[in-house]
Amino acid sequence: MLLGVVLATFLLHHALPGDPAAALLGKNYDKDKAAELNEKLGFNDPLPVQLARYMGGLAQGDFGRSHVSNEPVTEELKRVLPATIELGLTALILAAFVGTGLGVLTALKPRSWWDVAGLTVALAGVSLPIFWLGFLALQVFGQNGALESATGLPGLP
Repeated sequence: MLLGVVLATFLLHHALPGDPAAALLGKNYDKDKAAELNEKLGFNDPLPVQLARYMGGLAQGDFGRSHVSNEPVTEELKRVLPATIELGLTALILAAFVGTGLGVLTALKPRSWWDVAGLTVALAGVSLPIFWLGFLALQVFGQNGALESATGLPGLP
């Protein structure tokens, strides 16, 4: 399964339009510089050679460099992983307590407005995409100074 995901990611990355060198060079883009960078990074090599190099790097813990910031991906992961874990655990705990409480309340009061409200919230939570729920939460809780910062984390809006 993991091999399939890695292969799909590699192939999708290569199927995308555009030149990675252009993204790395940004405003300093020049055809000669781009060709030199593509050669240096091995983007001119045949696809099987690139795949072998990519898989070898992954096996050694080298995830390459970001095409956006040109920093090692492992460094970016080290920087953002604590916030991701904190957010995930907080969401898990909140969902467990709210879901359990709402479930018990709706079970104790069948066919009441609590039952209908609980069913509506549960159905919306399952049906709406998670990014949309996140956007709505930011709009509700992050507007008009309701929270000092929508995220509370340095470097994030």
